[in-house]
Amino acid sequence: MLLSGVSTPGVGQDLGTGPDGQRPQPLTTLPPVNNIRCTQCGAVGLEPGFVEDSGQGARGFARWIAGPLQRGRLGNAKRMGRPRWQIDAYRCPTCAHLELFAAQPD
Repeated sequence: MLLSGVSTPGVGQDLGTGPDGQRPQPLTTLPPVNNIRCTQCGAVGLEPGFVEDSGQGARGFARWIAGPLQRGRLGNAKRMGRPRWQIDAYRCPTCAHLELFAAQPD
């Protein structure tokens, strides 16, 4: 059912072009949104991202846990009662070096 006076997005226009009629180039990476400097090559403007944890029962992202690694009887890491921190990851678009920061408690 069409309503009179209501425009339907995409009808009569090409949504794949910009105002100048040119098609935008696809992004291969996220645009840099910071002034973080790469410690490897010195480039400025690193791409934000995260380190994935895809193990069984994982939340989908890795965390930094304070203190040295201690293993339990079954070989897994002892983590109970230890502070956990979110890992912020940034990738250098020039040399692909990763910079990791544990800046916020999880």
